[in-house]
Amino acid sequence: MRAKCGRLAVFAAGLLAGQTKPHFEVASVKPSTAPVGSPGQYVFSAGRVTLANDSLGFLIAAAWNVREDNVFGLPTWAKTSTFLIDARAGFRAMRKEMQPMLQSLIEERFRLKFHRETRQMDVYILTRSGNMKPHPAASQTCVPDATPPFLPNGPIACGQVRLSLSPGGEARARGGQVSAEGLAAFLGSFWHRKVIDRSELTGTFNVDLSFTVDMDQPGSPDLQPGPSGGPGAPPPPGPPRFTFIPPGLNRSLNEQLGLKLQPSKGPVEVIVVDHAERPTPN
Repeated sequence: MRAKCGRLAVFAAGLLAGQTKPHFEVASVKPSTAPVGSPGQYVFSAGRVTLANDSLGFLIAAAWNVREDNVFGLPTWAKTSTFLIDARAGFRAMRKEMQPMLQSLIEERFRLKFHRETRQMDVYILTRSGNMKPHPAASQTCVPDATPPFLPNGPIACGQVRLSLSPGGEARARGGQVSAEGLAAFLGSFWHRKVIDRSELTGTFNVDLSFTVDMDQPGSPDLQPGPSGGPGAPPPPGPPRFTFIPPGLNRSLNEQLGLKLQPSKGPVEVIVVDHAERPTPN
């Protein structure tokens, strides 16, 4: 226990003092033989990060919590290569503690240099559709300070929205103690557009949205079924991406939360890669 508390203290002190980002205790980065777009693995759990068959763009998106399609300037090799990462923090760290560690790992192993820009791009606006307000969230609807394994009907971490989508197009989005900003962030990961919250909703609420998607419509994702043919459960930041809004989703947003999505133009912060190198296998 004393050793764990010591590592946590070092982690917190480094961040508060503005020092260099924390590092994993042990980490491996290797090239993968899988082509881009192959089924991968994305796990942040109990002090361990496992990423398999992912491109550098996806790794940057995972580490800096941005959308993969908002990462620009990647070298040609990075668009056709995938990698395997297995890293351990040395204590039962949570995802928010391990993300800066993953940033350090990517910056060092890929010699990554980048800058941020704000560009005007296509977005969706999350706004009120009527006078209805969502009910305040009950504390027992989610697991505090945890990242439980994804199950379509299982526990969810407070403040998160999780999606299950079957190959037949039956979709369900669930979340506990979610803010309007958090809902917008989830919806923004669902499409090739950022979602900007202009609902003016305060506090947190529960989300349980069910809707059907026409998987034959152009712009639908190619979803792999989940275990035993069950619902697919793509992990963030790579959920299935649509180029259209399923009509049932806007209807469900309106009926449950009094919200709607409207297409617009707006500012989007993007990452522009200035330099990156292939990592040396270890």
